[in-house]
Amino acid sequence: MSSLSLHSQDAKSKRVFHECMLEMESIIADLQNRVSVLEREEPQYKGF
Repeated sequence: MSSLSLHSQDAKSKRVFHECMLEMESIIADLQNRVSVLEREEPQYKGF
């Protein structure tokens, strides 16, 4: 997303790509936290 934002010519497109990138980073962080919790609670899932 960041490369699309950097290479886009249209200002609105740049803003949308940047906003999407920030939202995706937030979602990824939330998922990583959830995976960590699951791995602690259910050791058989560690490393998946």
